[in-house]
Amino acid sequence: MNKKLDDNLTNRLKELRLEHNYSQKYVAEQLNISRQAISKWENGRSYPDIDNLRLLSSLYNVSLDSFFQKNINEIEDTKIEESKSNMISKGFLILFIISVISYFVSPFGLILIPIILLFIRKISNYKLIIYGICLISLLRNGQDLYYLLNSNPENEVITIEEVDD
Repeated sequence: MNKKLDDNLTNRLKELRLEHNYSQKYVAEQLNISRQAISKWENGRSYPDIDNLRLLSSLYNVSLDSFFQKNINEIEDTKIEESKSNMISKGFLILFIISVISYFVSPFGLILIPIILLFIRKISNYKLIIYGICLISLLRNGQDLYYLLNSNPENEVITIEEVDD
């Protein structure tokens, strides 16, 4: 059994017994087993079989699911959180790669950077890294665009023969 599931079952057995103000001896008599068996169940040293779980659910007037439901919800919540964390990690990696690429594809990086900054709001981890790379990319792309626009201020057409000279 899962450790969390074990703890939940043992806690739930004891909790239900105490809610009904039953002693371990009384529960044992109702199930036709020893008091030590009840003690072992509540301490996690052994577990009731399905027949005893059915008898316990009848005695406490609860469903079989109620012995495990709290823990099942916790396990599902944990899986959802892990899934979200994995998605965020993948999202960060993608944005990281795109932000590095934006550095090298001047001046088209000027188009990519706002898109990156739009999506980075959804990722909380390592935002500063992405912001730093975007800032560096923005500076480089701005510089490249400046040189591109000022390299031919008169907008003259340059022919291949002129370049060869």
